Amino acid sequence: MFMNPVRTVGWLIIALLVTVIFGGIGVYQARTYFGGETVSAHVDHCETHRVYSRHGSHNETDCSGTWTTKDGSKHEGDIPGTDFSDEGHDVQLRALGDSVVEDNAVGALWPFIVSGIGVLLTIGAAFAVRSARRRSREMRAAPAYAGPPPGYRPPTQYGPPPPAYPQQYGQPYQGPPQGRPQPGPPQYGAPQYGPPAYPPQGQPPQGGYPPPGYPQQPGGYPRT
Repeated sequence: MFMNPVRTVGWLIIALLVTVIFGGIGVYQARTYFGGETVSAHVDHCETHRVYSRHGSHNETDCSGTWTTKDGSKHEGDIPGTDFSDEGHDVQLRALGDSVVEDNAVGALWPFIVSGIGVLLTIGAAFAVRSARRRSREMRAAPAYAGPPPGYRPPTQYGPPPPAYPQQYGQPYQGPPQGRPQPGPPQYGAPQYGPPAYPPQGQPPQGGYPPPGYPQQPGGYPRT
């Protein structure tokens, strides 16, 4: 299927943006996860709000709270990976100053998964752009259609009629066998009625035959 080069370039740009944005978020959260310390954060308040996008809308729950690092500094901000069930309770996080992430690798490093998908999409979109451009160049370089070649006739709906008599495959048709008429419409004429004459042509009569009134010569019924 031929793809529009402009559309494939658009998909390539989107894939690059996904890779760069989520890769940057992943680096930031990986720094907090690997360079931070484990803290106990208290979830003070949670609220739900409606988020709208071009594909629809959905509800999101954000929770905020406070935590204290080893140097005695008290921090506050959003608590990731929490909901209304955690309100008023303590959760364990990894903190680096004011930055916190969940205290598990999947929750902290999930942006790298999205970024990896973006890399695969970027590679696929790059190949699609290359293929679309090559196809576009081939179509521009192809000569214009000059019509059918000389002597060309479009095929008929039905093939050639079969031969009148069977023949051996691979041999040209030699006509009907000797003494056999060509096929054609039946010959019409006066019908011959009545029984055949007795005796048959060229045969001697037998005693007691023919019965009375039977014709002696070929043709017709006896006159009455």
